Amino acid sequence: MLLLAGPAPLAAQESGPNVNSRYRVESVEIKPEHKYRLSASLKEEIRRLVGENLNQDLLDGLTARLRKELRVHTVRQKLTRGSQPETVKVVFEIQRWGSGFDLSLPKLAYHSRQGWTAAADATVTSGATRLGAGLVSDGDELMERYAGVRAYFERLSLFTERLRLSFDFASFHQQWNAATLAALEAHPEAPGAYRTRQAFEPALTIELAPGVSLGAGVSFQRFQMQFPAARTEASNAVMNTLRLHRVL
Repeated sequence: MLLLAGPAPLAAQESGPNVNSRYRVESVEIKPEHKYRLSASLKEEIRRLVGENLNQDLLDGLTARLRKELRVHTVRQKLTRGSQPETVKVVFEIQRWGSGFDLSLPKLAYHSRQGWTAAADATVTSGATRLGAGLVSDGDELMERYAGVRAYFERLSLFTERLRLSFDFASFHQQWNAATLAALEAHPEAPGAYRTRQAFEPALTIELAPGVSLGAGVSFQRFQMQFPAARTEASNAVMNTLRLHRVL
């Protein structure tokens, strides 16, 4: 379905899309060669390119859809001369993963009673490997305020591009308001308050079909209790997640 031959670049593309529109599409290819999992509607739109005059707006739209459906870092367009006069061959070049550094502030809010809630994450990506670390101080999500660090490792391709591996670690220190601590002291039958919490969560995610993924992992959590007596407790769980990503 997707074919290409001939490396010669199309010189006329320097004159802009109005000039290129007189060229007819001879063939289309997605590179590097791979069994890409595309929706039926997108495959049909790519097929319709062949034999039609070059339409830059349509190419831009297909480029955006390829990037979304394949969930890749970059999709680039390339035109080469066709084997017949005034024909071109279209190549969509896929760069599945990028490399770089990203700094983000996923949370930044202020409440007159709870104070500031803020989080900062730094991520380094190199090919299919992603490393990240972050700081957080959150008085909004839980009953108590927690502050600490988070670190994670993600392998975006493990043996096959359909399988991903991740490790997530977090260590937090809890702060409880005086009213909550007083209520817990008055009710010794209650579970009590904890002063620190560590969590470690390894997980595997497999892509079952285009837009459908299944995640499975375990969560190990360790708590240092504060009341009614200082001690350490653990809470472990098995996690399963089925996600459906809508593909238009």
